[in-house]
Amino acid sequence: MNAGGVLKTCKSNGSEFRVQISVNQILCYNIFMNIDDLEVYKLSMNLIKPVDRLAGLVERHDRELAKCLRKTSRQISPSIHEGFSKRLSQNEFKRFLGISMGSSDEMITHLRQVIILEFPNVKDITCEALIEKYTILSKQLNVLISSIMSRSSKS
Repeated sequence: MNAGGVLKTCKSNGSEFRVQISVNQILCYNIFMNIDDLEVYKLSMNLIKPVDRLAGLVERHDRELAKCLRKTSRQISPSIHEGFSKRLSQNEFKRFLGISMGSSDEMITHLRQVIILEFPNVKDITCEALIEKYTILSKQLNVLISSIMSRSSKS
């Protein structure tokens, strides 16, 4: 993303051209869009591996919490993707983004539980860094949902 949009190279009838896709065009469901163009999707995917490593450390002391960490981190990106695939319906897209935001917020709570339980092999700074990233993800999802809502009310 740059300057509030995505720069995409496209080909048509043998010629190549570049398109700047703005947030408004994303909401208009530009045909050039791909799920990988969404920053919220990329961030949610990038957080799976560090959470899985953390869950491996937690698992030695609390299997249930480790299971919750893994499950919650892994359900965010599929919800974003499912909403994106139904983006022609703004209500459906918004609904799945809301589910993703709820899971992101749930992840923050699980990470705070890890801090509170003071597992000997887990550093608070690791959880705090992940909390910061999930807070950013939740805020980005909220902005995207708000953009869809404001766009819907203008239609």
